[in-house]
Amino acid sequence: MFKLTPKVADFWINVEPAVPGDEQPDPFRLKVAYVRSSEIDKARESAGIPEFVRLVSRDWEGVADESGQPLMFSRQSLDEMLDCFPQVSVAVYTAYVSAIGNAKRKN
Repeated sequence: MFKLTPKVADFWINVEPAVPGDEQPDPFRLKVAYVRSSEIDKARESAGIPEFVRLVSRDWEGVADESGQPLMFSRQSLDEMLDCFPQVSVAVYTAYVSAIGNAKRKN
């Protein structure tokens, strides 16, 4: 039976940010929460796509500090990433929407 209240576990998406110039950053993985479309719309309307990214982000893999050391996920480090690389927000949003749209039903 299809239940109206979704119980979807957090899931990983692959994020491929692009920056101007020839040298491109490596992709990274972001663990995100499944949220209702009304929550997505509210976040986007209040502060744009970066607010949506803050709403859904839970953890990451493949993100390093200036010296190349793995950087643990925190709200502060996420905010720093979004400030330094504004295009990351769009890359996260695109990957998130793609993951939701490409979800496959288990047999």
